Amino acid sequence: MLKKLLVLPICFLLVAVVRLGAQDPVEFPDISTLTPENIFGSLYDPVYSMLVVLFGYISAFVPGLKKLSTYGRVLAFGLIAGLGFYLFGFADVWKIAISFLISTGLLYDGFLKPFTALLQNLFKKSQSAPAKG
Repeated sequence: MLKKLLVLPICFLLVAVVRLGAQDPVEFPDISTLTPENIFGSLYDPVYSMLVVLFGYISAFVPGLKKLSTYGRVLAFGLIAGLGFYLFGFADVWKIAISFLISTGLLYDGFLKPFTALLQNLFKKSQSAPAKG
């Protein structure tokens, strides 16, 4: 029970530290530095994520692609689109990889879900043996 009670304050402290560390005075860029290249350059990662999610839905209706598994279709398109974004210099490899993991849900299924299951098992084990008094 004590471990469960400690998790909430630790999470609160983590959120408070992150929010305090993120506070910077906001300086608005000079209007002369705002060019279409700078504005559109910041939109490549969201566009890539949107394309991966959109293709995941649309690929189910393409007759030749129905033979592949859903994950196979999305992975193939993500690799091809990511390679195109990287080769044309729109984004870095790590940004493409993180966008792919987040947009497909692999970040949750592959990393966070096993971690939460591990934490749940840890708390169950600590409560399984009642104290004798």
